[in-house]
Order: sequence, then structure tokens, then C-alpha cells
Amino acid sequence: RGMSTNENDIVDQMIYTKTHTDLLFFTDFGKVYRIRGYMIPEFSKASKGVPVINLINIEKGESVKAIIACDEYKENNYLMFFTKQGVVKKTLISEYESIRQNGKIAISLREGDTLFAVKEVEEDTIVGIAANNSKMVNFKATEVRPMGRTASGVKGIELADDEFVVGVTTSLEGEHILAMTSKGFGKLTPVFDADGDLTYRITKRGAKGVTTLKATDKVGDLIAVRAVSLEDDLMCITNAGIVIRTPISQIRICGRNTSGVKIMNLEGRQRIVSIAVVPHEDAEAEAPVDEASTNSELEDTALPQNETEE
Repeated sequence: RGMSTNENDIVDQMIYTKTHTDLLFFTDFGKVYRIRGYMIPEFSKASKGVPVINLINIEKGESVKAIIACDEYKENNYLMFFTKQGVVKKTLISEYESIRQNGKIAISLREGDTLFAVKEVEEDTIVGIAANNSKMVNFKATEVRPMGRTASGVKGIELADDEFVVGVTTSLEGEHILAMTSKGFGKLTPVFDADGDLTYRITKRGAKGVTTLKATDKVGDLIAVRAVSLEDDLMCITNAGIVIRTPISQIRICGRNTSGVKIMNLEGRQRIVSIAVVPHEDAEAEAPVDEASTNSELEDTALPQNETEE
């Protein structure tokens, strides 16, 4: 066990950091906040931690979409931003070296749009954007020119009015592409085929993309796409709060234009609403949690006094 969670909650990200590392929190409102590693209270692995509102001054209804740990703000390193409506922006990470306590604008969002993800990229990084129409576009990071912190970005993928981004990958993250549907079907597709060619061919930025999963009424809509390693685990959570954990190595490797296999059996009108990729953990190594000691530890730990815990 790495962390206890509240009901209907799921571990979404694990970040390696040090006490004097800068942690950049990017929210769906397009803002960025910064704290140092030592400003996060230390807990045991069985505790639940503290609400993020006790660490940074986010607004009501604002939620964290990405966390970047940064020891150095190198001049040739970039952050790439991806929005729900398929807009992308690339900005030097050095633009985010000075952040006030109340945060700064990280990207200017267009009306009705929200920030979906933030990724660290290099000049030759290949990025992929997948949408709920089961299409995925892949292009090199050099397709997007560097822009200032407050710029709004350019089109990354061509979407219709009722379509939106469900996944973002980069060539720095894993050797397989995981695709997951709302009805519990999923599959792995190698980044490179048997001939050494990219399974998802590189196109121009702003294209409609190629099929990443054959969607049908039986398998449901595409809800998530991630670049993964076979050594990790997949966690899925449904709209009923049911969670399943599966080693990614047990998921079948299929071609790009296939529907995949059932990973999670769903009852009634249950649908998968969120997934997370986390380090592998053997089931028999799971230690029982002492709820009494966990609650006591949380009560004894002082929280930063930005706002009261909700």
C-alpha cells in the first residue's frame, strides 16, 4: 500500500521529489501554482494526506490536472499544454520559474475550454492526442513553435463540436499505447511494429488523426489513452465507485484498428470514468491498514493555514 484513499477516490499520479524541489501545480482553469517539496506534510504510507486546497490557493471548483517536479529550469526544456478542445501550446519551462502564492496564468484558455494535461517535452519528442471519436493524431513537438506564458496556443487535433480530448501521450513515457473504453474494454498497442515503424504514423499538427480503437456499442466509447510500461499496473474506477487493479502485462497486445478485450466486468449501467497508471504492486504484499492509527495520525498533523479543510 502506498496511500489510503477516501471512498470513490483513486491514486492518479506519483511524483518523485526532494525537499527543495519545486512542484508546479497546473489546474483546469489554466493557472499554475508553485510550492517546495518540504511544504507538503509528511505522512505514513497508510494515511490519506491533505486536500490540495490546504497547500495552494486554488479557487472554488478549480482542480489540479498535472504536477511537474522541477529541480532546474533549463533553457532548452519545454512544457507542452493540451486542452479539452484540442488546443496545444509549447512554452519554455523557464517561463514558470517565478510564481506568486496566488498563482499565475499558465495558458490563456478560449471560452468553454479547460486545460486537460501538461507534459515535459524535448525538441524531438513525439506527442499524441486522442479524442472520444477514437482517433489519435501524432506529431513532433517541433510542429508547435515556442510561445509565451499567456499565449492560448494552436490547433493540435481537428475535432467536431461534440468531440473532445480523452488522452495525451509522449514518446518519453512508455513503449506501449494503452486504450480504454467506457464499458471496460482495453488493449495495448506497441509504439513500433515488427518492422520498426511507428504503429501510429506521424502526421501534421491539426490533423484528424488515425483510428486508435475500433469503437462499437458493445465496447463503448474511448475514455482514456496513455503511454505505459508493461511493468506498471492499471487502476480503473467506475461511476459506482468500484475500483479494479490489473497488471498491465496481463492486458492483450492488439493491433491499432481493433476493439481490445474485456478488462473489467461492469454491472447494470456502470461505466468506467477514470483510469490511473501506477507502479506494480503484488496483491499478497498488501498490508492491512490500521484505521485507528491512520485517523489519529491525521488529527495530530498540523495543516498549512491557507484555508480550512473541507
